[in-house]
Amino acid sequence: MVQSRQSFSCAVLRDASLWCWGANFEGQLGLDDGLSTSDHLSPGPVVGNASWAAVTTGQGHACGLQTDGSLWCWGRNTAAMLGLSVDAGVQLRAPQQVGVDRDWASVDANQEYTCALKSDRSLWCWGDLASSTTPTLQPTRFLSGNWQRVEANLFHGCALSLSGAGTCWGRNVEGQLGLGDNVDRPTPTALLEGPLSTISTGRFHSCQRRASGSVWCTGANQQGQLGLGDRVRRNVWTQVTLP
Repeated sequence: MVQSRQSFSCAVLRDASLWCWGANFEGQLGLDDGLSTSDHLSPGPVVGNASWAAVTTGQGHACGLQTDGSLWCWGRNTAAMLGLSVDAGVQLRAPQQVGVDRDWASVDANQEYTCALKSDRSLWCWGDLASSTTPTLQPTRFLSGNWQRVEANLFHGCALSLSGAGTCWGRNVEGQLGLGDNVDRPTPTALLEGPLSTISTGRFHSCQRRASGSVWCTGANQQGQLGLGDRVRRNVWTQVTLP
């Protein structure tokens, strides 16, 4: 698998090794190369000789799952997005294990926070989930239940349950949570719409596909990213007319 976001990329190869390349000003490549901020124009192996199953890239940090179910993060930690202790430091240039649990199933990193699902399908998040809140310093269970997917983007995120229920959290200044207001939500807030087949988060907007097949979007719209034929932002889910 390969993951790209912002200005660097990482890939897990068939032999379960992990390689990263691109910008390295925060140590987000995990190469443990001292204080070097030089870009890496070619892939380099993440230190540790571990066996990796998955990787996710944020803006200045990355996280990965090893094949034993453990979770590791590295890079920028200014908003506790690495899920480590208070005194861990603001930048870590080599993978650091997040807690001691070995039952992590998936992870998604973004600019200021990280979210992950455990094998029991509970949802956990940490970091700065809404721009007006104090960062959550370590993985915190946000939701129990049967969550199948989590998707984080910039300052907001959403999750989808096996039953098609949706929940979103974080920045809502542009109406990207679709809750009918522009108030940030530091914790997951259930969406009344559904059931959903998928939900996707953009930079300052979100879209969902409902089980009926219809597509709905909300949030920023200055480039027409909501597909509604105008540039007017929305704070409620609005149906997109498709062929």
